[in-house]
Amino acid sequence: MKRGVNAWIYPSSFKVENVLQVSRNIGFDGVELNLDEEMLKIDKRERGEIADLAKSFGLELPSLCTGLFWKYNLASPDVNIRRKGVELIKQGCSFAADIDASIFLVVPGVATPEISYQDMWKLSKESILEAAEMAEDYGVIIGVENVWN
Repeated sequence: MKRGVNAWIYPSSFKVENVLQVSRNIGFDGVELNLDEEMLKIDKRERGEIADLAKSFGLELPSLCTGLFWKYNLASPDVNIRRKGVELIKQGCSFAADIDASIFLVVPGVATPEISYQDMWKLSKESILEAAEMAEDYGVIIGVENVWN
């Protein structure tokens, strides 16, 4: 059995390096990193350095997640917000591929009162299907995360 941890358990002041080092010291086998707006700015070279550092600590980076789908809702009635959500999936899959993570977790939709559940389901499904081709191009699996809302 392998034990892993999500980086959100650590103080928000921790840099990726701190998260990886402390996770190794605790005895975890893997870490799920979290993308925020700042992490998305990290270039391919720096992403490779993250992957190399994790490997040097004997850690896997099996998956990647983000809280940004609450902002860029894949089921939003606003097409511009949905487009940003689909673009976020593309960016997340690119990042995941660069750090050798095989899964990018996606919140399929955030329920809001201005849209029916049926319409939300339809928009969410359309967004995810559009993004699925991009994920496939990166060799990354979209992990649909069923969260409360």
